[in-house]
Amino acid sequence: MRAVSRARLGVNDRSVVLYVGGASPWQKTDLMMDVFTALRTRLPSAFFLIITSDAQAFRALALV
Repeated sequence: MRAVSRARLGVNDRSVVLYVGGASPWQKTDLMMDVFTALRTRLPSAFFLIITSDAQAFRALALV
């Protein structure tokens, strides 16, 4: 099941950081995005999988 899910997402052997939650201010989503950006400087193949009902808020953060 894991292999099927990874293949479907196209992440295969990549390291995946998973966030499940919203984008309320107390969840510090801007800081979370900064941390992931810093991680990618050390691990360029890292993939950030965000499962949320606030997709628009995360899209806006990703474009900054």
